[in-house]
Amino acid sequence: MTTTISVDDALNFILTKLRTEGPAKFDRDGFDFWVSDYAARYLEEVQGIRPRPPIEDQRTYDASVPFFDAAWELARRGILRPSVRNSFMQWAARYSTGGGYTLTQIGAEWLAGLDGTRLSIRDDWGPFAGR
Repeated sequence: MTTTISVDDALNFILTKLRTEGPAKFDRDGFDFWVSDYAARYLEEVQGIRPRPPIEDQRTYDASVPFFDAAWELARRGILRPSVRNSFMQWAARYSTGGGYTLTQIGAEWLAGLDGTRLSIRDDWGPFAGR
């Protein structure tokens, strides 16, 4: 098995998990998800690789690159923001590394209407597409 993952694969994994599981299921320290968690889950669920410990494994580090790119693209399009849900949830400086994201209100509304169609970062989509 290889850990090579495209940005589009990462993008669609993030969207599928947020759409089907909701942001709170894997809540971590005030964020709706952490990039490293989704990278580790992708390795295990899609590629059958079980990094142990998942967050501190070189394969997770390598796999996280396209997930950071995909998360940033979702932030750029107004679906995520790189922060906690509210200021009360940010209680320690160690969580300010940029790996956690939260759905915006507009992003949650857009995600609720998403039908599971595979997307590409090269295409025009999102809550502001075609405006």
